[in-house]
Amino acid sequence: MPNEQDSTHHGGGFSANLDTLGVNYLSADSSGEATRPLVPESGGGKVTGSPAVPPALVGHPRYEVLELLGSGGMGSVYKARHRLMDRLVALKVIRPDLIGEPAMVTRFEREVRAAARLAYPNIVAAYDADQVGGTHFLVMEYVEGADLDQILVAGGRLSLTEACEYAR
Repeated sequence: MPNEQDSTHHGGGFSANLDTLGVNYLSADSSGEATRPLVPESGGGKVTGSPAVPPALVGHPRYEVLELLGSGGMGSVYKARHRLMDRLVALKVIRPDLIGEPAMVTRFEREVRAAARLAYPNIVAAYDADQVGGTHFLVMEYVEGADLDQILVAGGRLSLTEACEYAR
């Protein structure tokens, strides 16, 4: 049976706010809107795709941004390395055009607080949250592997048993 953590994205949500929480990278935001899977693609450690790394994160003292994992309605998620701990993390960064909307910033902050309170084996851990200049971001556990969308594309529809394994 599936051994990966349950999906959020960074791939169709099992619960609300998964795009922020990063549950094995299949997600839906709190409105239920599905977001793009945020799973590593082969990028050779380079920042690839669009959107570009926010300028405030280029040369950040704690995090070295390695590559774009994916983008959704509220922002983008990047694979990064914590410089001091030498640990891979996922950085969810709110879209710059949403910073001017107080309701969106409040929603992001609410999701950050919710992520901080969650501790469950199938949900990635939230490590930190910060704001640099106008860039708000959430630091989460990075989980290597395929997201649910990739699994479905590769293997087709899941049996009821398999689907329950992923949701468990």
